[in-house]
Amino acid sequence: MHTDERNGDGTARSVNQQVSARLLALVVGARRALTPLVFTAVLTLVCVIAFEYFRSVMMPEVPPRAAHTITALFASAVAGIAAYLALRTQQALISYVARRLDENESHSRELTEYRDRLEVVVAERTAALITSNEKLRREIEEHERAEREVRNHAERTVRYQGVLLNLSKQDFSNTPGAIAAILEASARTLDVGRVGVWFFDDARAHLVCSDLYHASTATHTSGEKIAVASNPAYFRSLEDSRVITAGDARSDERTRELAAYLGPFGITSLLAVTLRVHGRIAGTLCHEHTGPPRVWTPEEQDFAGSIADLVSLALAFAERARAEEALRESERRLSLAQDFGAVGSWDWNIRTGEGLWSETTYQIFGVRPEDFAGKVSNFYQFVHPDDQPVVRQAMKSCLDSGAEYDIEHRIVRPDGSVRWVAERGNVLRDDNGAPVRMLGIVRDITERRQIEEDLAAEKERLTVTLRSIGDGVITADISGTVVLINKMAENLTGWTQGGACGKPLRRVFRILDEQSRLPVEDILSRTIEEGGGVTIHRESILVAHDGSERLIANSGAPIRDGDNNIIGIVVVFRDITRQRQLEQEVLEVQKLESIGLLAGGIAHDFNNILTAVLGNLSEARLNMPHGAPYADRLGDAEAAALRARDLTQQLLTFSKGGAPVKQTASVADLLTETAKFILSGSNVKCEFSIPPDTWPVECDTGQISQVIQNLLINAEEAMPGGGVIRVAVTNTVVKRTTDAALAPGRYVAIRIADEGIGIPSEHLQRIFDPYFTTKQRGSGLGLAVAFAVVRRHGGHISVESSLSVGTTFLIHLPASDAASARTRPETKRIAAGSGRILIMDDEDAIRDFVARALEKFGYSVDAAAEGREALERYVAARNAGDPYRAVILDLTVPGGMGGKELIRLLHEVDPAVRAIVSSGYSTDPIIAEFISYGFCGFIVKPYRIEELVSAVHDAVSGAQARGPQ
Repeated sequence: MHTDERNGDGTARSVNQQVSARLLALVVGARRALTPLVFTAVLTLVCVIAFEYFRSVMMPEVPPRAAHTITALFASAVAGIAAYLALRTQQALISYVARRLDENESHSRELTEYRDRLEVVVAERTAALITSNEKLRREIEEHERAEREVRNHAERTVRYQGVLLNLSKQDFSNTPGAIAAILEASARTLDVGRVGVWFFDDARAHLVCSDLYHASTATHTSGEKIAVASNPAYFRSLEDSRVITAGDARSDERTRELAAYLGPFGITSLLAVTLRVHGRIAGTLCHEHTGPPRVWTPEEQDFAGSIADLVSLALAFAERARAEEALRESERRLSLAQDFGAVGSWDWNIRTGEGLWSETTYQIFGVRPEDFAGKVSNFYQFVHPDDQPVVRQAMKSCLDSGAEYDIEHRIVRPDGSVRWVAERGNVLRDDNGAPVRMLGIVRDITERRQIEEDLAAEKERLTVTLRSIGDGVITADISGTVVLINKMAENLTGWTQGGACGKPLRRVFRILDEQSRLPVEDILSRTIEEGGGVTIHRESILVAHDGSERLIANSGAPIRDGDNNIIGIVVVFRDITRQRQLEQEVLEVQKLESIGLLAGGIAHDFNNILTAVLGNLSEARLNMPHGAPYADRLGDAEAAALRARDLTQQLLTFSKGGAPVKQTASVADLLTETAKFILSGSNVKCEFSIPPDTWPVECDTGQISQVIQNLLINAEEAMPGGGVIRVAVTNTVVKRTTDAALAPGRYVAIRIADEGIGIPSEHLQRIFDPYFTTKQRGSGLGLAVAFAVVRRHGGHISVESSLSVGTTFLIHLPASDAASARTRPETKRIAAGSGRILIMDDEDAIRDFVARALEKFGYSVDAAAEGREALERYVAARNAGDPYRAVILDLTVPGGMGGKELIRLLHEVDPAVRAIVSSGYSTDPIIAEFISYGFCGFIVKPYRIEELVSAVHDAVSGAQARGPQ
């Protein structure tokens, strides 16, 4: 039985089609079952008819009764056969019908199941269709709502724009009336109870109502005040936001402070917009709603903002009207002033290029108003051709940068005459800063210029004469009254030309004897007595107007008239203070250089001895068990050796050819860290004045720190009762100098001043001398070292001191162009290693110490006394396939090859050689720039075992080694 019957095109039949097909099949089956029965009946009838015909023809003689009997019997036989056939047919039919009924029942069950499934599908599809229809309905409703909102928004926008358009057409010259109309229209449009304009008072302490429109009564009031201090949140919101929308003004955190104002009027919602005039908040436009709280739509907020712009426009219009009225009044007054002062005025409209001249201006330029085209371009036709570039540039600078237009130039009148004019002007700009107009005045200064030129020519002749004299010049009459002093004399005496003229010569030109400090004899009297030129026999001290002193060389000569009578005196003098200082500094440098030669040699040999002493002490200390009875004594001995090393370092500062190991450093860090270390626990306080933009310096931090340390120690010892050391730092630029101590460039100036006992004047000239000291303790090298270190850095150090007042040291150090990158040296742990090391040194004790120390930490050490032996050992080890991993080369070997020559030969043999330079000269150029000489590290004698092993480890490991700082 087929349950998936299909049409000829392969599609499934409908349920009705399947039922009809099954019924048709049943009818056809019944028809097929009844066909034999019908055929039998018809056959019987035919047989009876045929038999009756045959009997009547063949046996006519048979009586009718007999014939009927025979026929009846035949018919009975045929009927029996037909009955039998009918029964069989009925049985066949019943069997067929039964089969078809069974099939139909099976089909019915299938149809029922299919119908049930169909009902489920139909239900599901119906539910989906209902859902889809519901969604479509909602979308249609949302679309309709959006269309309504768009139509409403468009209608509101058109209505708002119409209101704004009508308001923009009103007359703003009547500012109060315009603002009142704006408020009424805004109240009607937004359907609010009150709309007001509020402005800050002059002190910005209150918000004062200028105009408040009441829609319910159609009236206007004013004068109410709201204190700024009582409502900080509201006024802060005005500063932060242009629009304040408070749907529930009584609970909104921005407006709830206004409860005292809102409550009596039943105000529930606020829409406030700030009012700005020239970019500054001048007040606010406030819409006040009564009744249930409302939500202010974006369109309403935009409309309120536009209303506020109209109010601001009305205010700006009123302010402009007041300004224009003031300008007209000013122009009237200016016209009167010009008539009296012969000063002309001009007005240039920058946008149109048109210019307006006053009557006086036409007179100055010698032109009639009808002959002037009124364009600024026509003005330039009157400017002298040689002055036109200057005038145009001045005009351009005024327009571009806002600089004042102030210039004097020549003009050429129509009649050909040349006149000088002075012009001044200023640019008026709009709110965006663009130039709009330029106003100015003009004066004829031809006569003044002529007088000035005559005076300038006379003055130039005199000035050239005095300027050609590079000394100070003072002239006085016969009575000793000052008549003239030149610029150099002004600088030296501290008196100006105006202040000195008419004063007695001895008051302006006060000089003292350099040795006795007694006033020098009267120059005027001596010059008159001698009758000729007088040269003061000794150098004198000039006391300036402010009390400052300087050393001068001076001379005097009489001034004679045509009859050879003396009518005055001229004094010529020059400042030789710096010359004396330079002479003294040259002597200091010469003394330092002489001592440096001796100190360098002594210190070098002493460092070799100290290297063996310090090395063996450190080795003994490391080998001694912890807690051994003599460990402390060894530590004391090592500390004493280190102090001796510091002493030799100071001596080496004076040696020739040395250079600091420089790095970029912060002066502030050097000063503060050194002061903290030196003054810790003392009764002296250090005050710093160091700007944050102080330039970094390129220096040897160890040496500069030593300089600062020496100066601070001296300052502390100068104040046994305590006090304050003031340290000030400034950036300075030396552009052009007559000071031989400093070359032009950028410098960082460090001033260290104390409040101590001061230095006697007789000692000031010797304080930088080596071994000179006035203290019971000390080597006398501190300031000498400071002088040498600063000089080697390309700087300068000077001192000023007064007894019982204090001493001030001034240090100039060259500034660095790099950013400060000072870093602290890391303390390295002693690390063991391996491999062969070659030591070349002329001292047996040093070679033995280095060998023992490095072998203790895993290295195999060979030694050589001079360079050639070391080179042979290095080449032999390399050829044998067991090369040295690092070499330590002494820089100076008396009578033999030193490290400088040896490293060049080693690089020819092995470009990858790892060499450490060792020297007792810490300031040797090779130590300062060891990498450029082919070394990978350096170590300064004397050194401890930790420093030696650390330098070797860095060289072997491939790191850039560093010696002790």
